[in-house]
Amino acid sequence: MDKILLIDEDENLLVETSTILKEGGFEVHYASDVAEGLLLANKVYPDLVILDRDLAERNNFELLGTLRKAPSTLASRILISSYSTTNEYVETGEYHEKEPDEINYKSIKSVSLAKAREYSEAVSAVWADKILSSEEGFFLDKKVKTLGLSEEESLWLEEQVMGFNRKNTPSLAKGADAYLIKPYGIETVLLVVNAQFEKIQSFRELEATTKRLTEILEGSIDIIAILDAEMEKILYLNEAGRAFLGEELLGAPVDSKINFEGANIPVRSLLDRYSKMGRKILSNAGLPIALRKGSWNGETIVLNEAGEETPISQLIQVHKSQKGAVEFISFIIRDITDIKNTAKELHRQEGLYRLISDNATDLIAVIDFDKKFIYSSPSYLVTLGFSMEDLRGTDFMDKVHSDDRKLVMDAIDTATSTGNGVLIECSLLKKDGTYRSVEFQRGVIRNDVGEIESILAVARDITLKKKVEKERDFMEIQLRHAQKLESIGQLAAGVAHEINTPVQYVGDNLRFMEDYFADIKRILTKYNRMLEFAKSEKLTSEIIQDMDKTIANSDISFLLEEIPLAIQQSLEGVRCVTKIVRSMKEFSHPGNQGKTPVELNKIIKSTITISRNEWKYVCDIKTDLDPDLPLISCFPDEFNQAMLNLILNAAHAIGDIVEQDSSKRGVINISTRIEGPDVVVKISDTGGGIPDEIKDRVFDPFFTTKEVGKGTGQGLAIAHSVITEKHGGTIAFESEAGKGTTFILKIPVEPTLEIA
Repeated sequence: MDKILLIDEDENLLVETSTILKEGGFEVHYASDVAEGLLLANKVYPDLVILDRDLAERNNFELLGTLRKAPSTLASRILISSYSTTNEYVETGEYHEKEPDEINYKSIKSVSLAKAREYSEAVSAVWADKILSSEEGFFLDKKVKTLGLSEEESLWLEEQVMGFNRKNTPSLAKGADAYLIKPYGIETVLLVVNAQFEKIQSFRELEATTKRLTEILEGSIDIIAILDAEMEKILYLNEAGRAFLGEELLGAPVDSKINFEGANIPVRSLLDRYSKMGRKILSNAGLPIALRKGSWNGETIVLNEAGEETPISQLIQVHKSQKGAVEFISFIIRDITDIKNTAKELHRQEGLYRLISDNATDLIAVIDFDKKFIYSSPSYLVTLGFSMEDLRGTDFMDKVHSDDRKLVMDAIDTATSTGNGVLIECSLLKKDGTYRSVEFQRGVIRNDVGEIESILAVARDITLKKKVEKERDFMEIQLRHAQKLESIGQLAAGVAHEINTPVQYVGDNLRFMEDYFADIKRILTKYNRMLEFAKSEKLTSEIIQDMDKTIANSDISFLLEEIPLAIQQSLEGVRCVTKIVRSMKEFSHPGNQGKTPVELNKIIKSTITISRNEWKYVCDIKTDLDPDLPLISCFPDEFNQAMLNLILNAAHAIGDIVEQDSSKRGVINISTRIEGPDVVVKISDTGGGIPDEIKDRVFDPFFTTKEVGKGTGQGLAIAHSVITEKHGGTIAFESEAGKGTTFILKIPVEPTLEIA
């Protein structure tokens, strides 16, 4: 509850006013003299003191100052009461009380009723509950001039309204905040008291706001200085300013409380912190413009405590009263060293990026959302023949080959929607009408808030690269073919031996049939002769006997039995040779450049056939090939080579065991199966296995454990490359020392992307 202290010699007034205030919700304390009032104030700490004016006047208004400064009433607002008599002003400066009359505007003939009422309303508004301030006095003086009132008329009107003359306010203003004119009613007392408490609350809120603002100013990274109107004193310098410019500018120790009253330090101490150029900017531009326009904002230079020049951004603000007089000037200073350094670094980076762009061999372009050129690097002129002037504002898509425009548009849409670049290949138009093959990488350029504002396109001319790749692909085909022929050459002796056996017994059978063909011819000749005699009915017994003798000498029964067998054996030999030749033909065929659907089982069988001479002396090959395998998209010649390398590797591993013990003939098992999305090929051998210490190196190029001249270390490396890189599959192995090794190949059933 708000506390009020009444001090008045009139006991009736104390009781009456106390009753009014208590009914208004206030806690009221009262005393009949000043001494008692001060004792009571030190006890209850009132929020508001209502003091009789006569008591104040007796002490030349020092009582007001005492109440102002006393700790018990430090935050109080003093309310001055006045008697109900109006005061008559005389030239001696004395005041004589007279009976109050109603305000009679017509009593002064020179004042019109309208003027009197207008001025009275102005006085009432200004003096409603407080003593006149300089601004309010200025307002009333201006009103007097506007209405054409004389000084006497204005003083008389004011006295009617206020109860005392305005010229008496300097003495009242020594500590008073408001007044009451006796006699007063309930509404008047409560109105004035409530108004004062509203001011008390506003004052407290203003103090809290001022404290918060001071804390904000103290916490600001900017330097904030407030100077008086004459620019002779620094009224305030925040912590950042004290740290940057030095505590001596305020002439106070570090831990002193800094407030807006400040210290009496000449402002030249602050201006001395400016460099020569900085002072020149202030004197020629900053201060004159601020005084004329109210503020100035610009860059200048100050010296820090070390005497080093520091670039700053500065705001000078001139604060004026209602009359237009300068009250104080504020400086807000921000150290922009980092900004300047950043700007310098950005400028350096921009120059670097420009240098890179201007000298890049890649084509660099920036286009807007309408696909129009914003920028193109000089490389466009070198590569495509277009200058920046040719391209600026033109449609980027017009320079893309019609067959590639959809691909490019999709890439741009992907970049703008996801922010991720997409690498594509396309053809760009040259100025001469021809096209160049390029690789394009799309990206986006974002602004400070992360929004995409343009599209970056970086292209690399790959025309020569494509030509080289084409030549390389052709050379690779020839190389693979040469590798096959080399393998065939290495297997030639074995293949010749495999062909020699069936050819040999074909030849033997043919010689056998050649030797006995004369007997057959002799018999057939005699049969024809006997047939002719029989037709002419001249057949004799002598002819028949001669025929029997010829047949007996020819052993016809033997020929009839052996010749069919010789023919069958010869046909089997021819079939065997045909099989070997066909396998060799399939293996050595150059093949296509791309993938083609093939039967893996057929490739495996052909490879087993041509390699037979390499394994038949040391092992047998058993196959378990899935007859339901689908056609697999692959490179047949490369897969042939991989299978041959794996079979030979298995045969050699078994051969090392058989060489030590000829009774240990080995086995190679080859199987094919469908497992999920893959065809799985397994090649198992009963060799000695792979030692643990070299398992991580078996696919390394040129790594081999064989003697010099017996292995190049390329077999398993080629197999790994063919399966993983060419076919997008996997190759792994399982091995156990002394028991053998199983290589496991997995090839996707669905066609995969070629990896060149």
